[in-house]
Amino acid sequence: MRQQRVDLWSAASFATAPAALVADHLTPGAPRHLAPRLVVRLTGGTGGEGEAAELLSTVDGRHRAQDLDGLSGEVLLPDPALLDALLATEDEGRHRAGVAEYNSWVAGFQAASPDRVVAVAQIPTTGLGDALDALAAAQEAGLRAVSLSQPPAGAGSSPLDGEDFWRLAGERTVVVLGPTYGGTSFAARATPTVAAGRPSPHVGMLTRLALTGIWDEIPDLRLVIAGVDAGWIPYVLESADTNYMRTSASRPVNLRRPDALPSDYVRRHVFATFGTDRVAALSTRYLGPHHLLWSAAVPTVFSQWPNDEEQAAGVTAGLPTEQRRQLLGANCRRVFRLDGAEAFAEEELADFDRAELV
Repeated sequence: MRQQRVDLWSAASFATAPAALVADHLTPGAPRHLAPRLVVRLTGGTGGEGEAAELLSTVDGRHRAQDLDGLSGEVLLPDPALLDALLATEDEGRHRAGVAEYNSWVAGFQAASPDRVVAVAQIPTTGLGDALDALAAAQEAGLRAVSLSQPPAGAGSSPLDGEDFWRLAGERTVVVLGPTYGGTSFAARATPTVAAGRPSPHVGMLTRLALTGIWDEIPDLRLVIAGVDAGWIPYVLESADTNYMRTSASRPVNLRRPDALPSDYVRRHVFATFGTDRVAALSTRYLGPHHLLWSAAVPTVFSQWPNDEEQAAGVTAGLPTEQRRQLLGANCRRVFRLDGAEAFAEEELADFDRAELV
C-alpha cells in the first residue's frame, strides 16, 4: 500500500554561501562538499561544483533543489566548506569577521524565503564575549537558531561557564550542536563518524548541562543534535543514568529534581536528527515522539538527493501516518517555531517512557 505523502522538512541540511562571500576564506578549487549527482542535475551536466554552488546560494536555485527532492523546506546549517576554513584560521579577527559576514548573508537568505528556510547562524569560537555578541546579532536579524562548534565559553569549558549564553538564548533561540561540535571538521571526514551505534561527542555536554541546573533555570532552552543519527542515544543515556545512580554516595553534584535521572533532563530539552537510522525511527517511546527530526544533509555527499523523499518514506515505513507526519516535518516546524506551527505543550515534551535501571 502506498504511504500517504507528508509535509517533508529536512532539519539538518546545509547552506551554500556565494562565491563572493567565500573568496577570502577558501583557496581556489577547494571542495564545496556537493553531491556529484546534484552538480550534474542543477547545471545540466555542463558545469562544475562552483556553478552548482552559486546556483544553490540563490533562493531560486535552492527552491529548485528542494522541489526536485520533494522537500517542503529545510533548516540550513552553516556552509561546511566555509565553516571549515573559519575554524582552521588562527587569525581571530578574520574568524569573527567571516562569521559575521556569513550570518548577515544567511539572515537575508531566510528573509527572502521564510516559508521554506530556517537559517542557522554560526557562533564564533573566539571567546564568550564574541559568542554573546554573535547570538544577540542573530536574534536582532530574526534568526531562530545558532550553531555551536564548541562550548560557548571555549573548548573544554564547563557549560556553567557559558551561563550568560544559555540565558540569552532562552526560549527565543534554538541552539544547534552541529557536526563540527567537539572539534571534528566536516571536511576531514571521508565518511560520517557518527552512525546508529556510535555515540556523538555531544552527549557529555548534555549530561553536564543537566547537572549544572541550566535547564532548571531556563526550562524553555532547546538544543538540537544535528547532522548525525540518533540511534546511539538510548544506550548512552542509560549508561549515564546507571553511572549517576552508582555514584549516589560520592558524586559532588546532584540533579535539582530528586526524582529525575540525567536522561529525563536530556530527553525533555533536547531534539535529535536522524536520516537513514531506522533504529531511531523505531525508538520514539524512549526518545519521545516529538523529539526526533528527520534530516537529509542536502546538498552534501551524505544526502540521497534527489531521492530523499523516497529515503524518508523507507526509514519510516510501517509507522502510523500521524507519527510519520511528526517525524518527517511537523516536529521540525514546531521546534524552530515556524509561523503557523503549534507550540509544544509540556505533556508532549515529557511524553517518553521513564528509564528502568537494571
